Amino acid sequence: MGLLLGALGAYSGVGEIGQCWLCPAKYLGHCGPGRYREYRPDFETLRGLYDTLDPAIYRRRYTEEPTRELLEHPWPLPECRLNEYCCLLNMAKVRADTCPNGPARPIGAYVDVGNPETGQGVLDIGVAWFGDMARLGHSFGHVPLAPCLRHVVGGHKALFAPELYVERERQALAVLNARFGGRPAAKDNA
Repeated sequence: MGLLLGALGAYSGVGEIGQCWLCPAKYLGHCGPGRYREYRPDFETLRGLYDTLDPAIYRRRYTEEPTRELLEHPWPLPECRLNEYCCLLNMAKVRADTCPNGPARPIGAYVDVGNPETGQGVLDIGVAWFGDMARLGHSFGHVPLAPCLRHVVGGHKALFAPELYVERERQALAVLNARFGGRPAAKDNA
């Protein structure tokens, strides 16, 4: 049985949870990928976490000019999300609560909870949906994927560099062909 399918159980979804490397709660030991439900600070406590860290260590500060969204909903924390690059959702559970059927924003919605003038907003498309679903009572399981999946660092940059994008796609195809067989890698149409 597949890793994610085997872990789904009663969860609404499974996969890697969090962008914890960007979160002061993780850095200070209050939270972590499998513990996102346990730590629920109010906004002032969250602000205190950000203020504790040296700005040279922490990259995004949502509390300098917080949006109404963050003031009203500091939990889940701004970096919490089910990573959409590889996850499994129980559609029977999440469909009814997800737009257009329910109040949760779509998993692909970019929603800024930071300061848009400084560019310190949420950069991940799973954050708004995850927060909405968690506040609606859905629970998600953290499944580390590094043992079986490689998410290339800097992959987002490939969206803006056509040569890099094509190279990453070639690398992925080569891995799939080597592991599962299949047709030969595509040749350039030069």
